[in-house]
Amino acid sequence: MYKWNNRIQEWQDIINAAIEDKKKIRFFYNALGTDFKLHTKRQEPYTVSPYKVISVNEKLYLIGSIEEYDDIVNFRLDKMTDVECLEEISRDINDNLAFDKALSCPIHMAEKIYMFSGESVWAEIKTTSDMMWALTDWFGTNFLIKEESGDSIIVLLKCNYSALRHWVLQYGPYVEILSPMTLRDQIKIDVQGMWEKYKE
Repeated sequence: MYKWNNRIQEWQDIINAAIEDKKKIRFFYNALGTDFKLHTKRQEPYTVSPYKVISVNEKLYLIGSIEEYDDIVNFRLDKMTDVECLEEISRDINDNLAFDKALSCPIHMAEKIYMFSGESVWAEIKTTSDMMWALTDWFGTNFLIKEESGDSIIVLLKCNYSALRHWVLQYGPYVEILSPMTLRDQIKIDVQGMWEKYKE
């Protein structure tokens, strides 16, 4: 599955051992080049307090935290190289209320459907009842139907901003972002950019 990284199982074993021993890990995080090989994104490695390894869309992700942020961060295991366990004790997940999400994977995954890190936002989406399968596939039951008129529904949900932007573009013909306005305006820019590419 990960032809550019054949050490996924090794990384997972190291991470799981670090989680059990409550130790931090260090690794390099990489981009995939056009040569289908991994290339380091920055010179300095990441030092992370690991909490869980989960599978999303057949890809393994580490949920953890780094000292610079008070939010959960996600890293794909197939993008990691040189993973090592440190002697330094990992950050207690209970040190910050934001870390509670990591203890509830269904909620964490619903809010971060493409595993983007960053803040989640409340959003209103206008769509149709035919989209219920897609909504539950991606968000589970973690959304509220605010209004229903015929086949039209307005859904309230909480999701990572960047992830929701990608999701809306994926289902573009079938959904409309009503709020937040910042995301609605961003979708307008994205759609205009797509139009410029395909207008001729």
